[in-house]
Amino acid sequence: MVAYSDVPIPRNLIAWCEAVTYAAGLSLLLMLVIAIERHFPVGYVYLISEDKIGEYATSVAFAAAGGIFLASGLKTARLDRTFLLLLAMACIFIAGEEISWGQRIFGIDTPEVLRSVNRQGEITLHNIGPLQGADFHEVAGVLLQVLMLASALRTRLPRRLAWVAQLSLPPLSLWPASLVVSYVLIAQPMVKGDEIAEAFLAFMMLMWSVLIGLDLQVLKKGTRSPEFVVALILAATIAAGAVLSAGFGKNMGWRYNITAARDYPAAGMMEQSRILFQHILAHPDLVQPDTLETYRRIHE
Repeated sequence: MVAYSDVPIPRNLIAWCEAVTYAAGLSLLLMLVIAIERHFPVGYVYLISEDKIGEYATSVAFAAAGGIFLASGLKTARLDRTFLLLLAMACIFIAGEEISWGQRIFGIDTPEVLRSVNRQGEITLHNIGPLQGADFHEVAGVLLQVLMLASALRTRLPRRLAWVAQLSLPPLSLWPASLVVSYVLIAQPMVKGDEIAEAFLAFMMLMWSVLIGLDLQVLKKGTRSPEFVVALILAATIAAGAVLSAGFGKNMGWRYNITAARDYPAAGMMEQSRILFQHILAHPDLVQPDTLETYRRIHE
């Protein structure tokens, strides 16, 4: 009699289970964020505010992805090396821009030449000139699906595109999860959804880099499954974001007020707006000169 434990599991079944695990993880995370947005608006504002857990976790995830892509690129052939090094540079650049290159962590003053042209008076490039207010989220969502499609068709492409097969494209096990990420990037189904969209993109890039790193043995998993390694590293980035936000956060009065007065009402979420205003008025350090007047105008 053959024991069930002795029956080999088909490789395609393992791949499907892996894909479902990644997609389910990101879907549950999305549902948690939406639940916080709807039922705990004070906590949601903390999540999306500058120098808080969302922003720092996003930066850490991009930085970690960049480091893993860099290490992986050094172990691959010339064409794939160039591709992975470009990914590494892009991730590290976004990580730096996300937290103004550590300006508030290290207490660096903005040079006057940047202060005069930067919309937020910070050491960043994405708030300067034509880049101010540019929305690349939809482009990123579409590009992610183009990469996934190229990964699926890599062995069926015409000869002139055969070089694509040499690139470390996103593994197909990430395709269902990538659909969740593209949805968040394009639809942004939350108030101030751009911050959440950037976090989900960062997590996707980190998952991609980890799986490539495991494949190239840049990362060691021992007897652990790839899903476990991915989950562990994602949890570590979120924990790092929480630690950084506790140590280097700044006053959130502006974000609380703008979310209560503009963002929630624009989405028709008046009760959440009221809860935020009540929280603001109960904490004098969050009150702005026009807070009370705005509250009365909207809710009375």
